Amino acid sequence: MPVVLPKDAESDWLAADPDTRKELCQPYPKDDLDAYEISTRVNNPGNDDPRVIEPLDHEQSGLGEFSSG
Repeated sequence: MPVVLPKDAESDWLAADPDTRKELCQPYPKDDLDAYEISTRVNNPGNDDPRVIEPLDHEQSGLGEFSSG
């Protein structure tokens, strides 16, 4: 599972003991993160242009599982 940290916590994370790292693992604020479906073109490294991360034209279902509460 990835951990998303504030920039000012990066060095703390790298130097921390397991208990401190556990304290740094907090739910990410859901109002600060957007999720959207992108093209499968992103799977090919030969497609190196900004279009690979443009949102697709339809709504993606199941994004509720990414909310923090």
